[in-house]
Amino acid sequence: MQDTEKSLLSSCFVLNKAMQIAIYARYRSDLQNPTSIDAQVLLCHKTIKDKFNVNSEDVIVFSDFAQSGESIVNREGFENLINLIRAKQVDIVVAEGLDRISRSLADTAHIYDIFSFYGTKIYTVQEGEIHELHIGFKGTMNSLFQKDLKAKILRSQKERVMAGFHMGSPAYGYSVVRGKVDEKNNNINGIRKINPEHAKIVKRIFEEYVKGKPIIHIVEGLNEDDIPSPTGKKWIRKTILGYRKKKEGILRNEIYIGTLVYNKTKLIVNPETKKPKMIVK
Repeated sequence: MQDTEKSLLSSCFVLNKAMQIAIYARYRSDLQNPTSIDAQVLLCHKTIKDKFNVNSEDVIVFSDFAQSGESIVNREGFENLINLIRAKQVDIVVAEGLDRISRSLADTAHIYDIFSFYGTKIYTVQEGEIHELHIGFKGTMNSLFQKDLKAKILRSQKERVMAGFHMGSPAYGYSVVRGKVDEKNNNINGIRKINPEHAKIVKRIFEEYVKGKPIIHIVEGLNEDDIPSPTGKKWIRKTILGYRKKKEGILRNEIYIGTLVYNKTKLIVNPETKKPKMIVK
């Protein structure tokens, strides 16, 4: 069986010393941890050694930390890999699974076309050599998994908010509480506490606004007193008033009246330019 497998592989990949193999690994921050990259690379190295009889030192490794597979935008490691493929410096790309390269059906097909154009093969530990059939079937499954995953994450986060936990960075006037663990000794995220120094500034802004002081004068007063803004820089009008539609700015943030607002915006990606855009729901 082993001899048959090797002969089949040799018919797919004619390996010689001049050929270059690259590994691509990726992990998503909200589901895994950074050690996942090391585990993927080790698995790929073992596969390369077993299937292709190539030493680890002859393999180039590309990786992306804390990046979603939904899009190939802003994935520096993958961009570097593509550039090397365009220069015809990579003959085979090995990954743990096709979903590590992309979970988007459109992107998966596009990537496959690029690789094929430059003569680069894709081999994964889970699927073996990637053909057009994998792109159609596996690409569809990965795309559906991505949508299902987003729904599960959204549902889980909603449950956390309903329980009183805060998702995302705390608003100005609050600080993150770290070091809290549950009965299973797992870290509890989403706990916040009032930051006394910042809370004084928030109260000052609301009090001055209620008294009828113009926003521009509130801004000038804070800057004259050398009080750092939430970003650590000078105060500006937007920081205090924000935009009505987005309910941004200290005066429009409902957190200061005890209301947790969640999922008010949505990140969409332009299918033509691949540029992300944040919209208000």
